[in-house]
Formats: sequence, C-alpha cells, structure tokens
Amino acid sequence: METLSHQHPLKGKDTFTQSEINRLYQLIRQRSSCPRPDKNTQKKLRDQMRSIGFFGGDDWGINDCQEHHLTELINSGKIKVKDDNR
Repeated sequence: METLSHQHPLKGKDTFTQSEINRLYQLIRQRSSCPRPDKNTQKKLRDQMRSIGFFGGDDWGINDCQEHHLTELINSGKIKVKDDNR
C-alpha cells in the first residue's frame, strides 16, 4: 500500500467540508468503475477531484486512488473534515 504522506507545501488542501468528502467518494467510485482504456473519462473525473482540492498523487503519493485511501487519510487525521456550515 502507498505511504499516504505528503510533501510540503500541498498542491491541494487537507481540510474539506463533509459535502466535499461525499463528492470525492462519489468521484472515486465513478473513476474506479470506469473502464481502464477510457482515459478521457478518468482524466475528467480526476480533474473534478482536483477542482475540489484533492491531489491524490501529488499530495499523498496515491496511485489509482480507491475509497479506502481517502478513508485512511481521514482516519489518520491527515485529512480533516469540517461541517459544511463552518
């Protein structure tokens, strides 16, 4: 498994709203279910993840990001989740 560490400074961010986290999980599921040869769709999904501020490879060393990677980052405290209203 990847190390899930980051180099400073982050390209993206390490604090997300709950809505952003929910959207990231949704995008990860969509990207994971996308056929591998469909690089164009995968790139569009990665671009959407980056627009939220999540750079899996650049910030966390994750290749082929899966749901468990995001869960591990959250559970370890490396990614913080705040209420949508804050």
